[in-house]
Amino acid sequence: MTKTKQAIHIDNIYWERVQLYIEGHSEGVDLTSGQFVLRNLTETKTLEANEMKIDGNTFKCRFNVAILDDGYYLPMDKYLFVYHDQLEYIGQLNPNIIDQAYA
Repeated sequence: MTKTKQAIHIDNIYWERVQLYIEGHSEGVDLTSGQFVLRNLTETKTLEANEMKIDGNTFKCRFNVAILDDGYYLPMDKYLFVYHDQLEYIGQLNPNIIDQAYA
C-alpha cells in the first residue's frame, strides 16, 4: 500500500483593509467538500472563510477579520490555517514565500 502525500500549501497572504486573503494549493486533498478556517492554538476562537474559490487543487480564501463578537476585530493571537472535512489539514507556509520576502 502506497501512502499519498496530503498537504495544504499557503502560497500567498495579503490584506485589503480588514479582509485577509490566503491563496495556495493542495496536494492529495480533495477541496470540494470541506471548509477553510482560522483557529487559535487553544481552539477557543474559530473564523470560517467568508468566501472560498476553488479551482482544481488551488484555492483562494477571504476572511473578514472585523465581523467577530458584534463587530470587534479578530483578537491578536497565533492562528492556524485549517482545512477540515472528515479530517483536518493544517496549512503549511510555502518556503518560496519566505525566500521571496528576503530576496
